[in-house]
Amino acid sequence: TALRCGACFLLPVLFVLSAYVLPACSSSNSTQSNMMSNAGGSAPIIGLTTGGGGSTGTPGAGGMSTGGTTTAAGGTPAMPYVPPTGASTDACTAYCTAIMTNCTGGAQQYKDQATCMKACSFLPAGTAGDNSGDSIACRTTAAMAAATDTTMPKASCWHAGPLGYGACGEECEAFCTLTMGYCSAASGYTGAPVYASYDECHLICGNFGRVVDFADPGIYSANAVMGDTLECRAYHLVDNAMVDAAGQAIHCPHAASDSTAACGPGPGPIVVPPPVMNPVGGDAGAPMMPVGPANTTLNSTNWDETKYPFATRRMLLRDEGDPHMHLTDLGNPANDWSTPAGGPWARAMQFIGNNQILGGRNDGYEVFDLTTGAIVKTVNTFGNTQSAYRMANGETMLVRSGTTLTFLDKNDQVAHEISYPGYGYVRVGRPTRNGTFLIPADQTVFEGDANGNVLWTDSGEDGWGHIWEPLLMASGDTLLCTAFGASCDIIDKTTHKVTFRYGTKNMPMADMFKPNFFSEYQILWNGNIITSNWQGHGAGNGNSGIQVIEFNPAGDVVWSYKQDPAVFSSIQGVMVIDGMDPANLYVQETSPDSTWQPVIPMP
Repeated sequence: TALRCGACFLLPVLFVLSAYVLPACSSSNSTQSNMMSNAGGSAPIIGLTTGGGGSTGTPGAGGMSTGGTTTAAGGTPAMPYVPPTGASTDACTAYCTAIMTNCTGGAQQYKDQATCMKACSFLPAGTAGDNSGDSIACRTTAAMAAATDTTMPKASCWHAGPLGYGACGEECEAFCTLTMGYCSAASGYTGAPVYASYDECHLICGNFGRVVDFADPGIYSANAVMGDTLECRAYHLVDNAMVDAAGQAIHCPHAASDSTAACGPGPGPIVVPPPVMNPVGGDAGAPMMPVGPANTTLNSTNWDETKYPFATRRMLLRDEGDPHMHLTDLGNPANDWSTPAGGPWARAMQFIGNNQILGGRNDGYEVFDLTTGAIVKTVNTFGNTQSAYRMANGETMLVRSGTTLTFLDKNDQVAHEISYPGYGYVRVGRPTRNGTFLIPADQTVFEGDANGNVLWTDSGEDGWGHIWEPLLMASGDTLLCTAFGASCDIIDKTTHKVTFRYGTKNMPMADMFKPNFFSEYQILWNGNIITSNWQGHGAGNGNSGIQVIEFNPAGDVVWSYKQDPAVFSSIQGVMVIDGMDPANLYVQETSPDSTWQPVIPMP
């Protein structure tokens, strides 16, 4: 169902959302109840992305080094950790009673009431009735919903547990809050600090390996044999360290990055960068390959809603909850197809010519046939790939944890690499028309040059968490989506501060749209932007929210697409393909405004 509304937002309320939507881990998808399998259904994938990307998988080929410790850049002392105001005893009693009563057997989250009460005392209280955010209030809502949750294992129980799993905060957020609060001198811990700061913990956590097996009691209690993962560290922290003072002394160190005695050596040295007080000005780099003949350029004069009406819109949609690539043709649904996407980090999409679509995967990329959806090529030897992009010069750019950009030649061999040390978290980075690169690094966006130099940064804007896909606008400003901030933000080219926001959690008709996590988006040729509104991990999210939303430059919703829950779970990427010729490669770095433009002839 497609919806259209103008600035007045006088749209009939057609959808009724429940007080708590269970978005994550229903076992209705056969690949979900245990460790998710790849598209071929063969070996299990150890490394399920969470929080729309709050975590990364086990390092593979080209992955990070092991061993070592993490230090603040330049030896700068960490600021004292100020824990959030924890929930009250009454709130914790209500929460722990609900979760211990409703989440049992395969859905059990805590070993007993006492460890639940201990964990609760360090987590933010929130507001009664919350159904999102890292709070005990949200977890209580989920725990109460578990009483009538019929999914097996119960999806609501994972959301109610200490790590939240994308519905009540993201895993690293909760893990670091618990570690910094409980494994501290203020809580009686006498050992060496587990992490120098919350920010250091969060940065490292995003690079831990993952094991996700929803059939085990408590995601972190699979007999504590889970390898070098976040889950192993959370097991030692919640199930063991919180038992008593002796457990605290023994097991708090097991939550550290270097947890060799219990879990593994961790992702290795990751430098926390200091803030850029006086950023280097200006963009640098050689210009990219020019766009083709003028009559192939898409802009507001040859792409409009009259020529390409909403009713017949054609889109590529990436479902992360139930990983698939979809072609959706609203004018002729007979053309629709849906193909399982390989790997847990199936992100981004791009026309690359020859009627083909490039899509990223966790270890490289794959190529889909536009007509049938069949996967015609797979490259899977580049571990820790977070997204992929075909450049105007023909190279394939892999954005990888670290942060490293790996450029492959036409034979998929490494041609060259660019590294930006100190930025561990990364998702969808993009080249610019100036020969530079815009990189989202959790709560920081930066522009880097081809030599690994950072030209400017912006960090910690309100609502930023796991920001996605920065693009250079025609004005020279940068546009990105904020993920858990549920907005797309414009960053001023001079001040590098947010000047305008599309959406937000408080957008008009938020109860219907359920703005949760704005991730991959597209700048359309008329100046509008269309974004995905991801709702949570796993199957069963299709009834939650409206997952594709289009805004005009003034920030008004002008169109939206209500997904079919029988087809989609949680859409994380959208690309309108009306007016585009699939015979051509389409790129953004030849464009004056980061719209998709053809390169002719193809490199």
